[in-house]
Amino acid sequence: MPIKPPPMRMPKKILNDPELSGFFKELIDSVYQLFFFASEFGASNTQNITAAGGVTYTRRFLRVKGSGGSVTVTAIPSVAAIADGKEVFIQGDSDTDTLILQDESNLANSGLALAGGANITLGKGDILHLSYDEGDLKYYEISRSNN
Repeated sequence: MPIKPPPMRMPKKILNDPELSGFFKELIDSVYQLFFFASEFGASNTQNITAAGGVTYTRRFLRVKGSGGSVTVTAIPSVAAIADGKEVFIQGDSDTDTLILQDESNLANSGLALAGGANITLGKGDILHLSYDEGDLKYYEISRSNN
């Protein structure tokens, strides 16, 4: 979720000088973008996923594992929707508590269009890279790795 800056409150001297006012606005915008970039791309804590709960988007790089053993996600959608065109990397964090995400051909309305219609089992270090399409209300697989 994007962070909205508080209203700018600059002294009148700065506001009345277009050059200074523009400089400070750009500086403040840059600081907020940097903060947003850092919060969006840092690694997440591991999410313990239940079958009915699915994966929650908290940042671009997510670590996941099944809650108390291997879990097949049955939530609709399986991964919470995000903004159009955004990408997410979902990395498995356990070889014991694996997480299985199902293609829409296997779980209607899962919101996952996985390559070749193949489900994916995420074990330790396995990564699924997805892009969200708001028009289609689904994620499309970009790549996967089985590590």
